[in-house]
Amino acid sequence: MNQHVNCTSPLANLIEADQVGDTLLSAIHNARSGLEEPSLDGQDSGSGATSTNANYRSALEVLRTWDKPAMTLKSAIEAVRFALDEVRDFEAPPIVFPMLAAATSYFDQSNCSEIELLPEGEIILRLASELKVLEDRYISLDEEATTKRNGGEPSFYKTYRDSEMRHVFDRILIIREAIGVIEADSVKSAVVQLAVANTVVADITDSEHTDYEMGRLKRTYDRLIHSAMSVLLRQATLEKSAYAIDHMMAFYRNPWEPYEARVRAIDEKHAGFPSN
Repeated sequence: MNQHVNCTSPLANLIEADQVGDTLLSAIHNARSGLEEPSLDGQDSGSGATSTNANYRSALEVLRTWDKPAMTLKSAIEAVRFALDEVRDFEAPPIVFPMLAAATSYFDQSNCSEIELLPEGEIILRLASELKVLEDRYISLDEEATTKRNGGEPSFYKTYRDSEMRHVFDRILIIREAIGVIEADSVKSAVVQLAVANTVVADITDSEHTDYEMGRLKRTYDRLIHSAMSVLLRQATLEKSAYAIDHMMAFYRNPWEPYEARVRAIDEKHAGFPSN
């Protein structure tokens, strides 16, 4: 094969991921805690009671106005369970209670509450782990091809090995691109994206590409760099304007920012200036 794969990404020890916050689950827990607090019965009028009531009311407002899918299977189950607890104490159509009870009983029997959907950052790390395996496999096959080429081998060996190398190479490219279609949410996942961005640069400089292929590589690079840098800036509590980062990063071309936000920023910047 005449395609070159750069396998220098430091991905081997980046498997563990940070957990992301689950707003719905937190609101349900806060609401439950508020219901259990004795200060809600009006007997305690101290500052602790005021704080508890405020947290409880805030949690209920989040739940009343919730209009998005649950982030995890666990929060979806807890939402159904919370709804079941609510209809125990309040009047509801007769069919609601048995249906919610049936759903929660199934979840309990199946231990579904132990199943967690992967946060985005952990998906990046899982992909990175698979990428490391594939890169090692490609290097092994390439070394075998060089050895057998010098020593001679039956032609069907080469045919099958070349076929597997093409499949492995395709998967490497697919996973690299997949790592660049999800925004990082932890330092570890940001480091993985920077490592993959490094391989994309090598692919751009080491190989010949059509205009379409080159554009696709550059867009992948932009997504990787901006995603990773956004996480690192937050962790370092730095503004984009610090040390001319916004100039060097060309944040006005941030692929994760919708164009409406860019247009709005331009409109605000030029507000009050006469138009031509």
